[in-house]
Amino acid sequence: MIYIFYPSNIMGGAEYLLIKTANLLYNNNYDVGVIDFENGWVSKNINNEKIVKIYFDGNKKIKLEDDDFLITTSNFMYKLDSYFEKSKARILLWTVHPHNAIVGFPIIFKKIPLSGILQDKYLSYKEPIHKKNLESIITKKGMVAMDGESDDTLFRKYNLRYSGFLPVFIHDSSFNNEISRKIEAECIRILWLGRIDLEFKIHILKKLLLDIDFVSKKSKETFIFDIIGDGPGLKELRLFVKENLSLKVSFLGEIPTEKLSDIIPKYDIGFAMGTSALDIAAKKIPTILLDFSYSEVLKYNYRWIFETQQYTLGRDISSLSQKNIESMNSIKDIISQLKSNKYHLSEKSYDYVCNNHSSESTFIRLKSCISTSEFTLEDVYGYRLTKPFWNSVHRLVFNFRK
Repeated sequence: MIYIFYPSNIMGGAEYLLIKTANLLYNNNYDVGVIDFENGWVSKNINNEKIVKIYFDGNKKIKLEDDDFLITTSNFMYKLDSYFEKSKARILLWTVHPHNAIVGFPIIFKKIPLSGILQDKYLSYKEPIHKKNLESIITKKGMVAMDGESDDTLFRKYNLRYSGFLPVFIHDSSFNNEISRKIEAECIRILWLGRIDLEFKIHILKKLLLDIDFVSKKSKETFIFDIIGDGPGLKELRLFVKENLSLKVSFLGEIPTEKLSDIIPKYDIGFAMGTSALDIAAKKIPTILLDFSYSEVLKYNYRWIFETQQYTLGRDISSLSQKNIESMNSIKDIISQLKSNKYHLSEKSYDYVCNNHSSESTFIRLKSCISTSEFTLEDVYGYRLTKPFWNSVHRLVFNFRK
């Protein structure tokens, strides 16, 4: 049995990806199960009754058989022993955000006064140990990256490379090869699709809104900006829009996946990162692939999704050089290109996703990962005493947040 594990009580890109992975494996004749807490977001949104659902019972750990296989994300590498008993069940850790495998203090600790020096000392002690653990996992082909940015981030931090790429994907049913609509004479409809967090997405969204607002004031066209998504940053973003913009911005909330197929094609251009960018481009909408930042974005330019490399679906803006930013397009250039050649941009965005992020191409790679991983729950227990202290209380915190 192959199990998907991603306990979460919110909607996000990783949650959607693992749901799609469960369905992809089932559709390719694998026995599939999902392990979650009751009312967990992933298990609630698995609609296939033939995919087994297993729920945690209090703090009791789950026992996997030795021939079982577990797929989760790399940020769970120090948490699995809190959920599962020791066994020879094999594991694949999937890095679906560049910082998944980077050890760092949770945001809550950064708010503690005078804690910075102590945190730096603790991390300087912990990082060599963490690097050794990563080396072991990667050698056993138990960890794989979604893209080049994840690989570059790991190399910059620990001088390590992943054993290969496993790109994120969208189902074939998500593709829409219809001819995109023409831009209305005096109206450009813009879409943001994705979760609104208080961490790495909200800052680039604010920058985008400011840039569109600036262009709209100097343009004869009307700009309509719709935001599809929800999250803890929504209240702050609403206030930001009210206090800083004259642009017409509508907050449409979270929309079910099945309804997005009819909604996305109504837009002239989409802005997103991760799988949300793929979802837009697959509907043959010109798509800008945004990068992420954990702080305010002051200087930034934009690039079309087909300009990315190594499957990358978002880079850390702090790692971009001045040359990187200057090589990209200003928001004024983006709008100009859209108005003059929307059809060409639609085709190129669509073709990029077809060629690099279809379920068929990713499944071939996933199948190889499942057959080659030698990383097990026994290995997890082997390094459990070296994990960061905050991971020891992760499950208790998760139970409290439910």
